[in-house]
Amino acid sequence: MTASQCKAQSPLRNPAHFPSFFDLPNDMTINYNYHFLGATCQYQPIRHWCFIGEITDDQFARDSFSRNLIRVADVGNRDGVPVFFYRETGELDFDELQVGSTFCLRYAQSHFFLDSQFGIRCEHFYNVSIIPARLSTLMEISDFNPAVGSKKCWSCDSEAHELLTCARCKVARYCGKACQSADWTSRHKTWCRALPKYMDLVGINYNKWEGKCIPFQA
Repeated sequence: MTASQCKAQSPLRNPAHFPSFFDLPNDMTINYNYHFLGATCQYQPIRHWCFIGEITDDQFARDSFSRNLIRVADVGNRDGVPVFFYRETGELDFDELQVGSTFCLRYAQSHFFLDSQFGIRCEHFYNVSIIPARLSTLMEISDFNPAVGSKKCWSCDSEAHELLTCARCKVARYCGKACQSADWTSRHKTWCRALPKYMDLVGINYNKWEGKCIPFQA
């Protein structure tokens, strides 16, 4: 498979499922790319979606005297997108909001704040996942697409009757210790911590709306 073919099948490169900040619906208008008028005359989502952005500023992420705030760089390479936190439901460990990690928010919408900032208002913390990896690392994983390659050795690409599974992430698979060691050195050392939450991120059918949101947290 060529590099362009890999990117074409890369889950995180699907803008309908993982939109940039400017492609998000706004919380004050109806966007028919995201919502439809249901039988009960209420607007419902057409599908699931998730905003992802690498945290580039965490100076006020743990600020107890004002609004908790991070700034992120999105998939469209727009940096400085403000995300403000106003808890209504769910729990969030603010210590996880660190520069270099990736912030993920399902059903994110853009919001105009009273202080004239244009960003994202995060209220439902059960829709949040913080992945301990840079966005570029997640894109590498997405281009590799573990869901497709799960029956092959991640290092030599061969199929084996039995494959070893990485004891840490429980995702990566190898035909032997030599391949596992080689992949650890070349990329898996960077990927390992991110893989479980990455699989959770892409592990739902984003095209199929069944009448309810699917949170990251139970």
